[in-house]
Amino acid sequence: MRYKKFIIDGYRGISEITEINISKESLIPIIGKNESGKTTCLEAILAFDYNNDNQYSGKHLENIENLYSTIELPIKISAEIEFEHFSIIEDVFQSELESFKSSYVPFVGGDFVLSEVDFELNKFSGWESVQMLQILNEKQNENCLLIQRDLRTKKYSIEFLNSLIDVEANNSICEKIVRELPYTLYFDDFRDRLPEKIFITSDENHSSYSGWLPYIDEIFKVTKKDYSVYLLPNKNSSLRKSILKEVQNAFNKKLLEEWSKYQFEHNDNIHVEIDYVESGDLPYLEFKIVEKVLIDGNWEERFFDISDRSKGFYWYINFMIKLHYNSEKRDLNDKDTVYLLDEPGSYLHTYALNKLAEQLKNISVDNKVIYCTHSHNLLNPEFIPINSIRLAEKKEGKISLKKLDHKGIIRPQKNSAYQSIFDALEVRPPLLDFQYENIILVEGIYDYYAFTMFTGDKLSYFPCVSASSMINQIPYMIFLGKKYLALWDNDNEGRERLKKAIETFGEIEGKKFLILESIDNKKNTRLEEYFNENEMFSYSGLKNLTKPAFCKFVLDLYYKNDRASIIEKAFPLTKKNFKMMEQKLVTRLE
Repeated sequence: MRYKKFIIDGYRGISEITEINISKESLIPIIGKNESGKTTCLEAILAFDYNNDNQYSGKHLENIENLYSTIELPIKISAEIEFEHFSIIEDVFQSELESFKSSYVPFVGGDFVLSEVDFELNKFSGWESVQMLQILNEKQNENCLLIQRDLRTKKYSIEFLNSLIDVEANNSICEKIVRELPYTLYFDDFRDRLPEKIFITSDENHSSYSGWLPYIDEIFKVTKKDYSVYLLPNKNSSLRKSILKEVQNAFNKKLLEEWSKYQFEHNDNIHVEIDYVESGDLPYLEFKIVEKVLIDGNWEERFFDISDRSKGFYWYINFMIKLHYNSEKRDLNDKDTVYLLDEPGSYLHTYALNKLAEQLKNISVDNKVIYCTHSHNLLNPEFIPINSIRLAEKKEGKISLKKLDHKGIIRPQKNSAYQSIFDALEVRPPLLDFQYENIILVEGIYDYYAFTMFTGDKLSYFPCVSASSMINQIPYMIFLGKKYLALWDNDNEGRERLKKAIETFGEIEGKKFLILESIDNKKNTRLEEYFNENEMFSYSGLKNLTKPAFCKFVLDLYYKNDRASIIEKAFPLTKKNFKMMEQKLVTRLE
């Protein structure tokens, strides 16, 4: 089972029913000005799963009313659940089914067939679950289920069960399903920092208990499945030191492995040391950063608190632990987990932010990632699909979350919420005035001249600077929702750029990328080969043109006053070549 979409209704200032479909887009950035409601959208999703109710002291479940409104409105978060086949749901309620069968079959006799049960269900144990399974069994072709959570009562419900069973039974059924769903992980850079000291207690109500303790325990278990931080106080001193050393080595190996992806202060001489300290009734683990430094020709160790390191490193170690050592992840393969990140990497330098964007893209391959950002580096079109961005806006206390629409954002002011997108795309706002459709991106201005001269008006040719620069214009086409194709020369460079573009934007978008159709079965066909040599010689007296001479020829022809008649008389075969390519482009766009 996995989440397909979330539906937010009335949570805080989100006044319009807002749907976030993560089945179609697995990576969704949310942009917007400060106080526009970006974090509110993340917290609304977090509020759906009751397993997260104690996260961050339950802040996401406090003050959930829209304080700008005096009318009491519903506050509900719904999730559409997707499952591959009905038996998955049936397995979740296997114990309830067995309990029902044991009392039902002896009473009525015969075999138990779920779809044929029509007796008074409420006489038997677990009948509520059987009723729900019966209804779902009839809807097997739908393979989706909508569960709603009322945040005022904290109760779940499935709508079609409301008239059949009571509120508590409906809630109980939903909780069991939600328990089997992928976990929702929330990352808040500003609210939750790894403490220097983590006291060891399993009592979550103890004043010294830290929410980081389950993560630390997971570090122990990943090192060796029999290890646990909670068992350390029961070990003798020697064994405890051995366990800690083994855990510490495994953790540092992972730390440096991940560290290399971001290249903060890439230095193998830095590692984390974990110490066990006796302290009154509760022992604690103390985390220190140890760095080897060269002093008077000798390598010496120097110890630092984590908070003494850069804010970028502090963010990194928080993120790394939560990413790799969350005990609530459904399995080691970590499929379909929902990652919610609030302003990730706020303290990272530009290079590290670009690497973080790549990391988020990698995570989203098998999982779902939704994050808020002001940084254009985290909208890098090399990794982030521009058309997946959402804009959070607040007007008169009402928060809305919308897909981007380029209309109406022409020439924005510098403080526009869209500014991070313009910075990411590296385009000037006036380019958004480009209103053409059926666009063909071509390598350069001479490709533009040639196709404009020798083809009709069905297509609009967009000249780029070079074969490599075309990749920079593709995100712009995607963002504007343009119907377009990208066309490279059919030579080594063109084929390599085509391959790179498909790797960058994926196989689906790659269907819009192509190379020139070969002329006379030549291995390499560039723009020049579309011009018939004999026709060029007859018209210009030139043969085997150099690149500068060819460009001058095209430019002269393009600016002839009687260009159309010249082409009809002197270049019928050249025109045929271009028309053949034009037809292929038109067909590909259909």
